[in-house]
Amino acid sequence: MTALRFDSSPPLAVIKLGSSVLRDPEDLLVATAAIYSRLARGMRVIAVVSAMGDDTDRLAASAGVAGGTNPATYARLLATGEERSALLLALALERAGIGCQLASVAQAGLVTAGSPLEGEPVGLDRDCLNRLLDNDPVVIMPGFAGVDIQGQPTLLGRGGSDLTALFVASELGADECVLCKDVDGLYERDPAGSLQRPGRFRTAHWNTALAVGGPLVQSRAVRFAARRRLAFEITGPLAQAGTRVGDLPDTRDWVCDRGWHGRPLRVGVLGAGTVGIGVLTHLSRLPALFEVTGIAVRDATRHRPELPTAAPVTGDYRDVVNSGCDVVIELIGGVETAGDAVSAALSRGVAVITANKALLAERGVALSEIAMRHGVPLAGAAAVGGGMPAIEAVRQASGRGAVARIAGVLNGTCNYVLDRMAGGEAFNTALRSAQQAGFAEADPSMDIDGADAASKLAILSREAWGMTPSPAARGIRRLPRAGTGQVIRLVARAKRTHAGLSAAVQPEALPCGEFLAGARGVGNRLEIELQTGEVVRATGAGAGRWPTALAVLADLASLSEARADRAPAAGLASARVAAAV
Repeated sequence: MTALRFDSSPPLAVIKLGSSVLRDPEDLLVATAAIYSRLARGMRVIAVVSAMGDDTDRLAASAGVAGGTNPATYARLLATGEERSALLLALALERAGIGCQLASVAQAGLVTAGSPLEGEPVGLDRDCLNRLLDNDPVVIMPGFAGVDIQGQPTLLGRGGSDLTALFVASELGADECVLCKDVDGLYERDPAGSLQRPGRFRTAHWNTALAVGGPLVQSRAVRFAARRRLAFEITGPLAQAGTRVGDLPDTRDWVCDRGWHGRPLRVGVLGAGTVGIGVLTHLSRLPALFEVTGIAVRDATRHRPELPTAAPVTGDYRDVVNSGCDVVIELIGGVETAGDAVSAALSRGVAVITANKALLAERGVALSEIAMRHGVPLAGAAAVGGGMPAIEAVRQASGRGAVARIAGVLNGTCNYVLDRMAGGEAFNTALRSAQQAGFAEADPSMDIDGADAASKLAILSREAWGMTPSPAARGIRRLPRAGTGQVIRLVARAKRTHAGLSAAVQPEALPCGEFLAGARGVGNRLEIELQTGEVVRATGAGAGRWPTALAVLADLASLSEARADRAPAAGLASARVAAAV
């Protein structure tokens, strides 16, 4: 499960994902990315979901055909739309390696008063929700619905999911409350019906939101927030800079609907393998934000029906680098060709996102210098840990104090093999199983000999201490004996000493109760101890299409947000450099 945890209580974000964001099941990719972006910042998340698309209207029409006037029955029927969305989102999070808990409105104790079809929330079981968050970093709740004091189903009225999210955020004292919409903020007038560019609010008072919000945010929800003195944010699903609403002055900025202020971010993709297809699938769901300008593959003549885009395919990375893209996503692996491609892109003033840990470990310093010289970002969150926010964890930890040591289980392939061996399989049989499951390459030596974990440890060490060790690596071909109550894991360790850095990767027999021993299957775990004694821990799936694609998309969303924040005349080179090395 993807999570980033501190010794102290993590902050809480309540995110409302409405029907304009969840238009159909394919949009679950976008919802998952919205949740992951908060987890990578060390937050817990309560996701409040609406029914998908026009599901509520269809259910209401079905009720009209069926007849009958029982309000509780009608409320129960309409609430099935939100329940369906919650269940589908839970499945999507599971695929991405993100642990979550489902909370029905009855379980969460969301009690309403007044009209059974347009009720006002008055009660919430805070202890229940906090217990669920103790088990997993994400809790999914249906919006729009509640129960009355007798436990009968009720509704909060049209657009009631906004009210659900704000009520939950208020009751739990959430650090963030975000209403995710299909536009990136509150405008002076509806941008969809305007021939000229309307102004967008950076901040707005509750009264302004009531005056111009229209169908974007439910007026009852805004009035509730004003009564509770609760600030909230209206933004797009990938945490683009939005509008903060509260006891705030009205301020406007130049940022507006992308149809006016500029084109989508142009993206070139190098590699269309397992992770590449996952990234391209994400991008295809966000055409207003991203445009794929080209895809480079080893064999451009092969028919690729699996590609979710009509972007041109080439066998030469230079065609993509020169395609007019703003950012190149490097997913081809290796060092030589990938390094040449990344260097060429950065030298042209093109931002780069990479999932290539070997490249960053061997040439990261040189590439970072090129990126800094040309004023463009080089990002690589997906290079370490896949869906585990490893680089983010080290950055968060370093922001809290000096790092004393790093220890991690950083290779999901080795975990998978070791688990199969613990179940009685021979090493070669377990390795073949990993290859058949898509977790090990045809040549698995980088994984099983420890080189992959050593590259990741080198990158994390550079993040923590500004120095790059060359860790001694011993893989899993020969294993120590596990005693009673122990489990074998390939552990990467680095420690700052007066003499410099000591770093090594080797299999260890760990007590089953230790944090690192809890890594199972393709899961990764990372533990960072500060000199103060505080510990920061991260978990997540370390292999697989969807977890790694999510980490790439998180970097891409950060670049998109940086682009949206700059002045119109500036180029991408003026965006902040968020180098991962």
